[in-house]
Amino acid sequence: MKILLRNANGMLTLLLGVVVFIFYAFFYANHLHFQEQLQLFQFTGPYFIEYISIPSGFTAFLSQFITQFFYLPWVGPVLMALLMVRLQLMVKWVAFRIKRNPSLEPFTFVPPLFLWALLCDENYMLGGLVALVLTLQLIWALTKISSPVVRIIATMIFIPITYWLAGGTAILMPLIMIVFELTRPTENRVSVWWIGAGYLILILISPLIAKNYLVLLPSMQVFIGYGYYRYLIYLPFGILLLWALTFLVMLLYAFLPKSVMDGKKSLPFYISSLFLVWGGAAYLVAGSYNRIAEEVMTYDYLVRTQQWDKAVAIAEKDAPANPLAVASLNLALSQKGLLGDKMFHFIQNGSEGLIPQFDRDYLLPMMVGEVYYYLGLTNTAQRFAFEGMEAIPDYQKSARCLKRLAETNLINGSYEVSRKYLLILQNTFFYKDWATETLAYLGDEDRINNHPEWGRIRKFRPKEDFLFDGNQLDMILGMLIQQEPKNRMAYEYLMGYCLLNKDLPHFMQYVDLGKEIGYKSMPISYQEAALYVWGLQSTDLSQTPFPVNNEVKKRMQTYAGIYTTREDAQMYLEKEFADTYWYYFHYRYKNIIKRNEEFRQMH
Repeated sequence: MKILLRNANGMLTLLLGVVVFIFYAFFYANHLHFQEQLQLFQFTGPYFIEYISIPSGFTAFLSQFITQFFYLPWVGPVLMALLMVRLQLMVKWVAFRIKRNPSLEPFTFVPPLFLWALLCDENYMLGGLVALVLTLQLIWALTKISSPVVRIIATMIFIPITYWLAGGTAILMPLIMIVFELTRPTENRVSVWWIGAGYLILILISPLIAKNYLVLLPSMQVFIGYGYYRYLIYLPFGILLLWALTFLVMLLYAFLPKSVMDGKKSLPFYISSLFLVWGGAAYLVAGSYNRIAEEVMTYDYLVRTQQWDKAVAIAEKDAPANPLAVASLNLALSQKGLLGDKMFHFIQNGSEGLIPQFDRDYLLPMMVGEVYYYLGLTNTAQRFAFEGMEAIPDYQKSARCLKRLAETNLINGSYEVSRKYLLILQNTFFYKDWATETLAYLGDEDRINNHPEWGRIRKFRPKEDFLFDGNQLDMILGMLIQQEPKNRMAYEYLMGYCLLNKDLPHFMQYVDLGKEIGYKSMPISYQEAALYVWGLQSTDLSQTPFPVNNEVKKRMQTYAGIYTTREDAQMYLEKEFADTYWYYFHYRYKNIIKRNEEFRQMH
């Protein structure tokens, strides 16, 4: 039976690693990319000293070191799988030092499985996992000391050290060591309780000493730790529950009656424990999985890495409905030259699906800044990048934002400011080569002007100062077109802005601005809108004053026939005409205000 359980437990550990890898590789990969972009890990002495100078800074440093590798698509899932497996093994090894019992091993999966569900929330960070692994590793090392006197002295020394290295997770060291000492057959129970009291006093006074004499930090950060939860002012109840569950596993090993697991009862107990733990984990992970957030992060990642084709391909399989994801999709369509033709092939969210107006968020400025950057509004993109970085709740700097700040300053000719950001990026592992290459562009006007991206954006950027007002996007876009009539993206965003707001008079007024762009034919959505306006004035669709494809005319006649004669027209029109501007105009626009309000409340 023992051999059977040992083999089964080994397979379970392997299963944990495999399912965690699959989850992060195929279902939650962009949550890892999201974490990577919101930090700036630097290989410098001052950066290391800055972290080890605060409680839990060491584990925060280690977690950021690991998180930087999430930059690589397949490395992140592998690291998450290895860390989860390591945590399970550490729980098992510490528990086995208390009392070896393979029948209880399913419970050693409780901490990693619960933490897996916890990390589905992007605000829970890798520091909680790293801190727990480190603390359990130190506890396991202490339990290996055979001499009780040496073990007690070493524990008293390591309690404050562990607190400084791992923060609040260190509370597990005195608690587990008390349990460990109580399970030693030769120990005097009274002396153990006195020693345990000393352990607890040490763990309680350690943060008090740090708070009053060593660091100037908020109490939450001193007592709980840094790097566990993104919002430093909130108490991370999930982390506290994780610590409690880890301690309960140790109590289970120490004090569960042996009769429960002996003989014929061991296998039924093992199987029921297995279903309880893994069934509960499946429920928690499924309930914590945030599909909407992952969708937004997916499109944001594809946009910032300029994977335009992939963004469009994903949308064609499953069109996004979230305004932030739709905004990223529309940007991808514009960069592929498809916005005018295919905008209404996907669910649109009004003008907020072009450039969202929501606030109170640190990710939103980064995402919206992408649109302004490619439009040529470099100063606005620069402001959004800076504001987004400064709004990160745990006060991290962002490699993504620094990269954009370096680019906007380079395009604007502020070379020394750009150099400042590039020199910082040279201290990183994955952005170093890009920063070094970009430094060669500073001051080289011809090289910048000939760059396929920076040169185009420099050409399109405003030549005169103006007061930016996000509520007057049509005026700003019109200004960009007047300054540079070949700015196709600005033109298509202006047309899209009018169409999405059902502002057909201004659409017809602006439509001629696109003559210098060089369209082979008017984009399909523009033809549909213009034909609709003409149809309100005349029943003769053959004599339109603008070029319209005959297929578009035939489709509008069919659409109009169904729309005007059937009470259940929407059901019929949705099957054949859901990708037209007419369907958006008559049906989809009605739900936009309600849907966007729901998104604001959720956001």
